[in-house]
Amino acid sequence: MTGEIDEQLWPSSLLLDHVRTAIIATDLNDRVVYWNKYAETLYQWTAEEAIGKNLTDLLVLTSDHKLPKNNMKGIESREYWDEEWTAQRRDGTSFPVRSFVDVVKDGNGNAIGFVAVSRGITERNRAEDKLLALHAHARQLACARTLDEIIEHTLDAMEFTLGFSSAEFWLVDATRGRILCQEARGMTSSISEFMLDGPGITVKAVNTGRTIRVGDSRKEEAYVDDEGRVGKEKSPVKLSELAVPVLIDNKPVALLDAESISLDYFTDDDQRLLETLSSHVASALTSLRYEDELRRHSERLEELVKERSGRLAESEARYRRLFESSPISLWEEDFSEVKRYFDELRTRGVKDLRRHFNEHPEELAKCGDMVKLLSVNEATLRLYGAKTVDELRSGLSGVLVPSFQDRLREELVAVGEAERRFAGEFDNQTLTGDTKHVSLILNVIPGYEDTLGKVLISIIDLTDRRRMEEALLKSQRMATIGELAAMIGHDLRNPLTGIATATYNVKTHLGKGIDRQTKEMLDIIDQDVRNSDKIVGDLLEYARVPHLELAETDMKSVTIDALAHAQLPRRIRVVDSTKSHPKIAVDVDKTRRVFLNLIKNAADAMPKGGTLRIASRKTGLSLEIIFKDTGEGMTKETMEKIWNPLFTTKSRGMGFGLPIVKRLVEAHGGSVNAESKFGKGSTFTVTLPLKPKLAANRKKSA
Repeated sequence: MTGEIDEQLWPSSLLLDHVRTAIIATDLNDRVVYWNKYAETLYQWTAEEAIGKNLTDLLVLTSDHKLPKNNMKGIESREYWDEEWTAQRRDGTSFPVRSFVDVVKDGNGNAIGFVAVSRGITERNRAEDKLLALHAHARQLACARTLDEIIEHTLDAMEFTLGFSSAEFWLVDATRGRILCQEARGMTSSISEFMLDGPGITVKAVNTGRTIRVGDSRKEEAYVDDEGRVGKEKSPVKLSELAVPVLIDNKPVALLDAESISLDYFTDDDQRLLETLSSHVASALTSLRYEDELRRHSERLEELVKERSGRLAESEARYRRLFESSPISLWEEDFSEVKRYFDELRTRGVKDLRRHFNEHPEELAKCGDMVKLLSVNEATLRLYGAKTVDELRSGLSGVLVPSFQDRLREELVAVGEAERRFAGEFDNQTLTGDTKHVSLILNVIPGYEDTLGKVLISIIDLTDRRRMEEALLKSQRMATIGELAAMIGHDLRNPLTGIATATYNVKTHLGKGIDRQTKEMLDIIDQDVRNSDKIVGDLLEYARVPHLELAETDMKSVTIDALAHAQLPRRIRVVDSTKSHPKIAVDVDKTRRVFLNLIKNAADAMPKGGTLRIASRKTGLSLEIIFKDTGEGMTKETMEKIWNPLFTTKSRGMGFGLPIVKRLVEAHGGSVNAESKFGKGSTFTVTLPLKPKLAANRKKSA
């Protein structure tokens, strides 16, 4: 014997015609290309009638699963189907049939059609087949070595062996009322919360430890549909459900669940088979010592997670309550990017950050943009005139940052030098343009000490306190000056008047016969009397509350008048660029006094000669008059004291010139600002409102 079959004596078609199984082959469009003898008997269509026709025109098949007709992606995803169908013969009678459908491929591996092997079955056949297949899967479960293998084999048994189109496996901890994991085939996960205290057939089966079979889910109050609706509100797509708990020592440890779109789909045999499968699953889980290991692991893990989560949640909630309710301005900022940049600077040899920022202000601005504002509290929004955090965040790169230079530099230096805490007082500008004097405290947020990346900044508004302190100090100073002025006015002016009168009488008595030396001495006495009288006048004027008589004029005429009274030496060159417009309402005499003081002050700053430039410009609703000299300039220490009365750098005078300027300008509702560089001159800018809001007597201009 050669082991080969004589094709002429034993043709393949003859062999297939003697098989007691219907064999049908179709192309990808369901057109029949082969139909054996048993198919003629089973479906009552001859081969001549069937070949060339569409399979759906010959018999009607119903099932929860549909073959992927004309869907190449679906064909490639599965190699075969093992399904039970309800088929219909030519005479219209229906009968159950089980089919094994395989994909037919050509030599290149491309799908060209299907071949189906089918036979009619009875309920007994179906039950026997399922039971045999179930035992085969039971052997696989017994060999499973991991929990994942048990779940996979169980779902295979439910889907392919028992024929349930929708299958689900739950792993549960019924003692704690939790679902530990879930896997499904042919359905979407129904778990929205990992707890066993809600509605649902599956939850009910776990909690009762009993099998639950529902033939019509529309009538079951506990059923939950795919949208999570319960009771009368539900609209179920799956009409039948079978849920069987897996018990170990009478305690549910898992759940097997199947669903169908058909009414009363699951039979008593289906229930017995699924209960049998659940006992196999229980044995497999027990062999893995699953219950004790999982319980210990789950309890410990849950305890740790719960404990840590509770502490974190409590700490975060307490921190947030304090953060939001604090009356102090609080900022959360992230300096991580800045820290990385500092490391880069150090590789370039930068050791002194403060000196580096002073020498490279553009680096300071660059680092300022790297600081990330994370959040602020309500007190911060109120302090800086912002409505939202985003508004304040965008303001940092616009209105706020230019006035934050000193503060920003110190913050960056503190973080760069790994300081845990930094404190200082600064002037900050709000989004509305107001200036606030604040006390700032920077602290590293706990938990970030290693990187110093995130900090908490506390800001206390000291503006009102500082204003009160300044007002108190000013009132005390004014009271002292008032007392001093009253004393000087009484005790000095009378003697000065007597000296002036005596000098005049001496000059008159001597007449033309006075010698040159005597005349020079008498002139010196007269000059000193006038200087002393001016000091007394300045003192009295500073101590007196200014009373303005407003009249409309222009700064050009006021400047010319002041220059005419100044009597400047020839070595001083004056460039007057003031304009005769716009018109402005001021007290002309007091404004001339302001200009005269600033002109003389500039002349005194240029003992070797120089240039004084005077200009005016309109800015909004105000007029600025600028006095710029090329004199000696002032140091930073001098600049801080020039507005204080009784402070002077001159050999003569009492230091009332600039304080009187400031007092008279502020009486008009304006301001005066000074800028100076030592050795390069000074610039004084007087800003006056075009229409001051003052309760003053107004003198109409002619």
